[in-house]
Amino acid sequence: MSRSTWHYRRKPRPRVSNPVPQKDRAYPARICAGDRVVIQDKIITGWQAGTSVDHSFAAAWDDG
Repeated sequence: MSRSTWHYRRKPRPRVSNPVPQKDRAYPARICAGDRVVIQDKIITGWQAGTSVDHSFAAAWDDG
């Protein structure tokens, strides 16, 4: 048995009555939906022009 399993079984966290689903949680590093669409459009445009996804993303990141 791993150490973390032993600690968890010995002292489990209390149950949450109304948990928030993972996809709905707010994270400071999460990209908002509007910015995600802009980035996606730039990557698709670069991909259609024959540029790799990594290069398109890096170019968009450099442009700000």
